[in-house]
Amino acid sequence: MITVLHVEVYKKYGGDDDGFYHCATPAEKAIFLGHKHWSLIETLLQDLSIIKNGLASVSFINSTDETLNENCYNEEAIQAIKSLLK
Repeated sequence: MITVLHVEVYKKYGGDDDGFYHCATPAEKAIFLGHKHWSLIETLLQDLSIIKNGLASVSFINSTDETLNENCYNEEAIQAIKSLLK
């Protein structure tokens, strides 16, 4: 599950996974065991950008909302991801 902490660390490194893997503290690296959460945040941001730009169908919007709800710990984590688009 993606938490606010995942999003904060992602934001700290500007979404640059290479920079993260080279410069992150051991505690930050422990949060992202594997690449699953990082990749999911990237995918969600791409999907939300498509929606924000008015290029998404209703089914795409519904699917993205479902993915957010299934993979984010709470509404605060969802809002943290959405705030990265501003």
